[in-house]
This record gives sequence, C-alpha cells and structure tokens, in this order.
Amino acid sequence: MLLDDVPANAETWAQARAFRLAAARGVRGVVAHSDPEPRTRLTAHGPETIFPGHYGTIYQAKGMDYLGKTRPRRLTMLPDGSVLHRWSCCGPTCWNRRKRQRIIFRDPARHLPVGDLKGIPKSVPSDLLAGLLDHATTPLGRLTVALAAVHAVPGSDIIKVLTADVDLARGTLEIRRGLLRHTLYLEEFTHRLAAEWLAYRHHRWPASTNPHLLVSQKTALDPDHPTVSIGTLRAAIPKGLTLDGLRQDRILNEALASADPLKLMRLLGITEQTAMRYVGTSHPERTAKLPR
Repeated sequence: MLLDDVPANAETWAQARAFRLAAARGVRGVVAHSDPEPRTRLTAHGPETIFPGHYGTIYQAKGMDYLGKTRPRRLTMLPDGSVLHRWSCCGPTCWNRRKRQRIIFRDPARHLPVGDLKGIPKSVPSDLLAGLLDHATTPLGRLTVALAAVHAVPGSDIIKVLTADVDLARGTLEIRRGLLRHTLYLEEFTHRLAAEWLAYRHHRWPASTNPHLLVSQKTALDPDHPTVSIGTLRAAIPKGLTLDGLRQDRILNEALASADPLKLMRLLGITEQTAMRYVGTSHPERTAKLPR
C-alpha cells in the first residue's frame, strides 16, 4: 500500500516493481480496475467536471489496454473474505459472450512493456519551457512548442492532427502516421494548452469546418480543408528555434536519462533505428564495442 502523498515518481516505481516481481513468478497479465467516480473541481461558477472518471493514464502508458469505464457497484463479501461475483456460475455460453463484449479478452499481457518505463513523458525543464512560451505569443505557437518540445512530435505530424484526434476528457491525442497511430498521453501542461487552443479556435473561426486541429486565417474557412503549412508553424515559434531542434533535444534528453530504446519508442513514437541512434549518441560507451 502507498500513502496518499508520496514523493516524485514513487507510484510508477512501485507499479513497475510489482510488475517485475509478478512476471518473475509466472504471472501472465494484470487486470486493473480504475475508479469510475468523476473528478470535479470548484470554480467561480460552481463544480466543474475535469474527467468523467479515472481512465488509467499510467497503465496505458505502460502498454495496457483501456477497455472502458464501469459504474460504481456494491460487492458482497463471503465469510472467507472472497467476493461473491454475479458471474460465479457463468457457463461457456456466458464466457463467450463476455469475450465478444471485450469484458474478458485474450492474453492480457500481450502489450506489457519490457524495461523500466516511467509512464507519461517528462516535461523539459520548467524555466526553459517558460522562456520558450514567453516568446511564443499565440495559442498556436504555444501548443506547437509543447508538442515539439515535450512530446517530440515532428512538424509534419503536427499539421496533420485532426480535431477529432484530441480527447480532452481522456487526456489523449492521436498522431496519425499512415495506417499507424501513436497515442500521446497529455500531461497537465500540454492538456491546458490544447484546451486553450480549441477555445481560441472556436471563438476566432466559429464557422470553420476544417477538420484539422491547427488552422490559420487562410485555411480555417477554405472549402478544400487544407493543412496549415510548415512555414506557419515555424513563424509561430520563437526566433532562433526550429521544430526539428526542439524535437531532437527532447529525444536526446530522454535518451540521456534512461538509455532505454524501448522506452523511447513507446513514449515518443519513434522507430527502433531512431531510438538506437539516440541511445548510441547519448551513451557511446554502450555501443563502442559493437561490431561494425
């Protein structure tokens, strides 16, 4: 059991440790139940729902599947301490139905990561990020800086993000790469900037039907629904910085901290070759003796 208040990443450390101990004892998978109670906060206008329920951000960042939200329910405890389940006498027909409904699913350990993943990507140093945002004068520029500097998203991917790819309730953003998808789990900072951009976008261009998340004065009302140009993003970020430079610094910072290529691949959505190149650059002593 953990205390309600623990320092730094104690929760994710304890979780990773538990997974490693379980795997060493032959456990094939873990099924976790997330609290379905909504999270609210008090505002000047009264209570406001932040999330409709806990959706296991840390678990998803470790490669587990989110299968949906349950409702609060009452459990009946038996004298021996076990729980009386309403599926206790469930036969083969019921079992198959539950599998089709994805309540019971095959091989729950198939996406469990190997290595010591920490979950949500860490932000760049707050003083540096604050300095960047002081010079990013528009909501478009601030969100672009966050996606490149915190989540290492390439400019070519940023311009293709759709509004439908952003789920503020779940705190996620889908990056489209052909037929592939990479899910970003938004930390509080990027989540706030995404919400601010969406509010600004709706206020500035309420009639826009362009499906892309980022739009400009030129593209918002264009009936052909084009993406913004890379030049528009470059003009929105502080002078002297480049999208590629922000992304490379982010990946290199993570490689220096972890030296785990699998972690880089899962957190930042990069390829195996790119991850190995950054690990080799940041830790040359680990690859110096490899045969050429």
